[in-house]
Amino acid sequence: MSAAQPVLDVRGISKRFGGVRAVTDVSLRVMPGEIVSLIGPNGAGKTTTFNLVSGVLPPTEGTIEFLGRPTAGLKQSDFARAGIGRTFQNLALFRHGAVVGGQRRGVLPAPWAAAEPRPQTWPLPWRTAAP
Repeated sequence: MSAAQPVLDVRGISKRFGGVRAVTDVSLRVMPGEIVSLIGPNGAGKTTTFNLVSGVLPPTEGTIEFLGRPTAGLKQSDFARAGIGRTFQNLALFRHGAVVGGQRRGVLPAPWAAAEPRPQTWPLPWRTAAP
């Protein structure tokens, strides 16, 4: 992965549930080392967007690439092996400790987050041999 290549590239994703448009034409790009937040009011489509990016739901339209590879058709286990995951809201994850401690637990090092690009070592369906 070159320094100019996004870790995550989401282009024009939309999700419809019947006649309801939950997400419409969302695009975002996350570059190596960036921390990105998705904020908005209730009902804005934040959770649906996370479900699309993490493979819980397939997009109705648009494309999602992780490390330059399309994610369409991958199983959730493939997403997990690649380092893409999502948790569901749980207000009682940790019995003791401050909020900042919980936040720190969510910022674990990932192979693609290193300052210097490292070879990917997880087995992805589109990779046939280690680099």
